Amino acid sequence: ALFIGAALIKGGDRFQSVRALSLQFFDIMMMLVGWVMKLAPLGILALLAKLIATEDVKILNSLAEFALVVTGTTIFHGAVVLPLLLWIFGKMNPITFFKGTRLALITAFATSSS
Repeated sequence: ALFIGAALIKGGDRFQSVRALSLQFFDIMMMLVGWVMKLAPLGILALLAKLIATEDVKILNSLAEFALVVTGTTIFHGAVVLPLLLWIFGKMNPITFFKGTRLALITAFATSSS
């Protein structure tokens, strides 16, 4: 892909039709990904419905415990481990860092962006 991109740039206008085709292919792929992302919650709902219908309710307790463990460890990692690493290796106060990144973090969380 890297060499094809370099050749397309080097070729200039000679490969304009290939570039246009690549952009159209990209648009098609983005459309398909959008459809899959819109349908994914329904698929997950169907999987959970099948799980509840075929398994005991205890399985939901296990799933809830798993969700709590994952959420708890993620919060611990973000609130304790990463600031500690920033302080030790980056020689920076984590509070100062988080104040500086406040707007970016708000945007990331508000838009569900990574």
